[in-house]
Amino acid sequence: MAVLAAAGLVIGLFAWLATLSALRPLQRLGRALARRDPTDLTPITLPMPSEIAPMLGALNGFMGRLDRQAAASRNLIGDAAHQLRTPVAAIRAQAQDAQEETDPERRARLLARIHDRSVGLSRLLDRMLDRAMTIHRTDTAPRSAIDLRDVALEIYEALEDAPGGAAIRLDLPPAPVVVRGDAMSLVEAGKNLAANALSHGRAPIRVGVAREDGMARLFAHDAGPGPAPAILAGMGARFAAHAPGGAGLGLAIAREVAQSHGGALVLGPCEGGFEAALRLPRAGA
Repeated sequence: MAVLAAAGLVIGLFAWLATLSALRPLQRLGRALARRDPTDLTPITLPMPSEIAPMLGALNGFMGRLDRQAAASRNLIGDAAHQLRTPVAAIRAQAQDAQEETDPERRARLLARIHDRSVGLSRLLDRMLDRAMTIHRTDTAPRSAIDLRDVALEIYEALEDAPGGAAIRLDLPPAPVVVRGDAMSLVEAGKNLAANALSHGRAPIRVGVAREDGMARLFAHDAGPGPAPAILAGMGARFAAHAPGGAGLGLAIAREVAQSHGGALVLGPCEGGFEAALRLPRAGA
């Protein structure tokens, strides 16, 4: 009995030491997290045994997603301040002029300008809300297999009754073009491309899908020459608003959607006109 008791004691001691040894990396990780600034979302680099490394990788991945969301939110706030400052200041100045104007005809012209700027501001706010939705969905929306032909059809149906919508054509291949992604974000991005083509391009407008080198392309094509090279170089970037009606912001939304799907926004002249496209990895390619 004494031997069994001693053996049990030894086994218990070894088990306790093994538990301490196994918990030591987790304790180091806990101390590292406790020392971190709340805004520091950079990856944690600590030596970890192979059993714990997957957990650290998952934690770093989670912090990376939080970091992207925080950066996107900061950019959105900065963009909002930049985009809204000028139209709001203009409306305020024109409203003050209208209050002080005694000539009825001039006052009517000022009020018409205020109305026009208010309509433009409303459209800009709609685009900003769309962008906020896109930012929220970038890392939160589940990804599933999507046939881009369905996305293009939804874009076409949403815009065919818009002013100038009769000039829109749908260009779809016979076979499915499948990507993994968030259908709502892709539709929103595609609608921005098509709306820009309707507003600033030349009829006819084609909305469609194509395959190329293991990639898929969701495009809006118009028959015009497109913007000048100097303007084209900055389109889709933050603070870019080279066309009226928020075209720059719409392209920024499209770029963010493309990048969140592992792809890119491609803008440029092509055969028969100008094309704006989301170039995305095809599922299974």
